[in-house]
Amino acid sequence: MLTGNKGEWSEIFALFKLLGDKQLFTGDADLNKVEELFYPIIKIIRNESGGNFEYEIEGDIVVVSGGKD
Repeated sequence: MLTGNKGEWSEIFALFKLLGDKQLFTGDADLNKVEELFYPIIKIIRNESGGNFEYEIEGDIVVVSGGKD
């Protein structure tokens, strides 16, 4: 069974959210989303206990590579 605290589950949620949205919007000084300004997500690199993993977006597919070296 998978277990984890709220922070650990938040990390995986943020990873999936970024991969699904494929972009990260900026915010103004009042933390309001600025629709015209965003960063496209091309690749996410994570250093995890199982090694380094790369999550690369290719169209509608996410390619996961890496692991223990």
